[in-house]
Amino acid sequence: YQRRVHGVGVLDVIRRTATAPHSSGWRALREVWGIGPAFFNPNEFRWLQSLTNERRSIILMNMAIYDLSNKDIISLTLQRLSQLPKLLCIRFLAGTCFQKNCPCIHPNNTPGWNKLKSSWGITYIDLSLNVLLYLSQQTYRNQEAILKIFNSIDLHDIPDLSQCLWEVINNYVPV
Repeated sequence: YQRRVHGVGVLDVIRRTATAPHSSGWRALREVWGIGPAFFNPNEFRWLQSLTNERRSIILMNMAIYDLSNKDIISLTLQRLSQLPKLLCIRFLAGTCFQKNCPCIHPNNTPGWNKLKSSWGITYIDLSLNVLLYLSQQTYRNQEAILKIFNSIDLHDIPDLSQCLWEVINNYVPV
């Protein structure tokens, strides 16, 4: 489920930088997209530098999984991610997050994720990054409602689980 650009996978970069977690955001952006501090306007860069190392790294790691091949999208992506109170835990997806009180969203251990695993053997690993990103940006209530609908479908012979979940998402009316 890992996006690869120029043969480099974001999750591979995160795994390699697990011993230096606060630098992994910049490293992921540089290795995957060739983007460093100079690609941000001075106000954005100052704002990023004003964040805690942890929050800055979380935002930059999340940016690295978006398509940033068009350099004009960098500011929009940063703005969008900076407005979200919680972001998807990229370290968790890479298998390197062991924080007891991680400030990010781990797509597991909720009633919806647990039911999906017990009923169908499906976990976040079986779904695309895009679906996981979308779900992580939903309220807990909406995410659980979407997963409940998805879980009610016979998922045995579904060839593309992510596409099936997108169809559920597209037909879901938020509460």
